[in-house]
Amino acid sequence: MNIRVLRFDTLGSTNDEAANQALRGADEGLCVIARQQSAGRGRQGRNWVSEPDAGLYSSIVLRPAIGREQLGLITLMAGVAVHDTLTEFGLSPDIKWVNDVLVNDKKISGILAETVETPTGLAVIVGIGVNVRSDNFPAEIAETATSIEAETGKRPTPDDVARHLTGHLSHFCALLDNTAGHAAIIDEWRRRSS
Repeated sequence: MNIRVLRFDTLGSTNDEAANQALRGADEGLCVIARQQSAGRGRQGRNWVSEPDAGLYSSIVLRPAIGREQLGLITLMAGVAVHDTLTEFGLSPDIKWVNDVLVNDKKISGILAETVETPTGLAVIVGIGVNVRSDNFPAEIAETATSIEAETGKRPTPDDVARHLTGHLSHFCALLDNTAGHAAIIDEWRRRSS
């Protein structure tokens, strides 16, 4: 997969922008990244805190050649890619069913996959948020969330995280192209989730 990054200073939601790009014909691999989101969201419409440069706020357009009944593999695949990215930063993450990645039982990343019908077929927008620093967390999540900086004492840039993540996404997205890859994705996910 050829990944092309489209950067913004501020967006309402990277998922919304990626969906709009997909509706306008964006190819698979377009990755929308914002320094800040004003309306970032997780599953069930929950708010995703998205202060400037405090995390990676990204969404990638996928156009998988799989049946609708297999679309759940995409969230599993994204979880594996996030897990392996965080490992590269010295962390020991755990994937919590189905869309959260934890470190020391605290949420460090969330994944939100949404489908959109486009003139050129179905697109899946995979939003991935990764907390880089946590000094900006509101009180209601300070005890249940963490960041790369809080866990390692180091503060990579969101671009550093994006570079690693897009490499892992490319690798694991290739597994979606054949049936044998589907079993491999499930196996890889199981090995990374307690």
